[in-house]
Amino acid sequence: MMLTVKSREKTVFEGEVTSITSYNSKGKFDVLPLHSNFISLIGEKIIIQPVVGPTQEIQLDNAVLRVIENTIQIFIG
Repeated sequence: MMLTVKSREKTVFEGEVTSITSYNSKGKFDVLPLHSNFISLIGEKIIIQPVVGPTQEIQLDNAVLRVIENTIQIFIG
């Protein structure tokens, strides 16, 4: 899956991932390959598992997450 995480100032992360974990009003959730199209307000943090490299964690207050056809976009703030 391709993930792009952007803030107002810059692109925070861009690359291929095997999964991400975040939190919305219902609690903790994961986005895995072939996830259905999905949009949600998220908070707390994003845990990113890149295809190559160590797990990364991005702290945030609020963001919008959108999943469309194995592409994940997160807009912070």
